[in-house]
Amino acid sequence: MNIVTIQGPTSVKSTLAGNKISQKFVVRNSSGAAMRIGTRFVSDDETVNQWIKLQKLAKDGAEEIDLEENTVTEIKVNLAIPSDAAAGRVSYRLEVFNANQTSQSTQSEAAFLDIKEKKNGAICWPCIIGAAVGVLAVVGVLVWFLTKSDKLEDMTQMALADAETYAEQHGIVLNKKIVRVSAVQARKLLKNGLAIIKQDPAKGSKITKDMQVAVDVAGVRVPAIINKSAQTAMESIINTTGLVLEKVNKKKVASAGLHGKVLRSTPSQNTDVPLGTFVTITVGQRQGLIISDAVLKHLQQSYANKNKDLILKKQLTNPFNDKLLVRPNLP
Repeated sequence: MNIVTIQGPTSVKSTLAGNKISQKFVVRNSSGAAMRIGTRFVSDDETVNQWIKLQKLAKDGAEEIDLEENTVTEIKVNLAIPSDAAAGRVSYRLEVFNANQTSQSTQSEAAFLDIKEKKNGAICWPCIIGAAVGVLAVVGVLVWFLTKSDKLEDMTQMALADAETYAEQHGIVLNKKIVRVSAVQARKLLKNGLAIIKQDPAKGSKITKDMQVAVDVAGVRVPAIINKSAQTAMESIINTTGLVLEKVNKKKVASAGLHGKVLRSTPSQNTDVPLGTFVTITVGQRQGLIISDAVLKHLQQSYANKNKDLILKKQLTNPFNDKLLVRPNLP
């Protein structure tokens, strides 16, 4: 039973032995009810577990926190790589468990870290660069203290990424809750590049150390598409304002009944996600085409019409270029 959804690092990071590195995981309560959660890390290599230090879940140092239904929280992990660590790739997973029923837990996909050996006598460019960055950081902190505003800005006029950056720069902890909005409101927000519809405390409030700000993030629900035909699923995603069909994967299946049916979606079906979320689906394939050329052409045109701006700006992957089907490129 998955009690939460976990979004971990999307790329493999590299670092030298002897360095420290941080990675973030985004956890959302998808259990259907409020829950007290705890976390731990899992790795096949016991040595890796010794490198990991988990940031306390609560600012008072508590090991567990209460997470409301559909609420999102960020979990930061710091890794201190020993100077004698062997070069190679290591992996670990974040496990989130129900503190009141520890048998209920969810593990993230594996996060990977490439460790490179530090060569004695060689110029340590990362060290030099790190020192320079450190100097700049000190200067930046001084500038920030001299120029920053101590009043909370209006985050409802920011894109979600900008709000997250603003919060990080000002030492603010964002408690994000996804709230579904109407198609009309979604279109308006997307047009203006906005995402947050409510914040508490309100703008103008005095910023304090480790201040917590609750924000309602405009969202949309991923339609129920598992076991549906590929055509039905793709049409549902394309026609849902706020979702973008990013990629279509195929998976060989033995059963004829699974041919052309959706086996998996990322994010999961019936999940509330922020506007602008990209959706990937995996479709079963036994033999032959999954969608006819005529239907595919119709889907291509719908996709192109809805995402014209993103396609022109090359901000969007073309799922129809996958080797799932015989098809021309999008116009």
